[in-house]
Amino acid sequence: SEEQVHYFNAPFQLTLPPEGYRGFIGDTPDLADKKEIRVEKGDIIVLATDGLWDNLTEQHVLDQLRPLIEEKATVQEVCNALALTARRLSFDVTHNSPFAVKAREHGLSAAGGKPDDITLVLLLIA
Repeated sequence: SEEQVHYFNAPFQLTLPPEGYRGFIGDTPDLADKKEIRVEKGDIIVLATDGLWDNLTEQHVLDQLRPLIEEKATVQEVCNALALTARRLSFDVTHNSPFAVKAREHGLSAAGGKPDDITLVLLLIA
């Protein structure tokens, strides 16, 4: 799906801020991108926050899914590996992360990963 952002480094946020808190961007569920897709046995679905996608390229994710495709790892093992890899790279100052690439496209000086929360759901359709 397409990334939902207000502008660079300001993704849509579903949040309940503390009472009286000001100066944040908050979005409501009705603004979420809704899609209906037909799935088949063997399909793999990756649902993840920007903490994953800002640190791993799509190709990197696909490469890490290979053990699942080849039935050499479980869904949980691959899910853990993806999350841990994203976390490790988020703190790697030499990593040419997708976030750093986008930042440079927006005229910002950026290198390395982007520390952030990482939430990931991995589904293998049975």
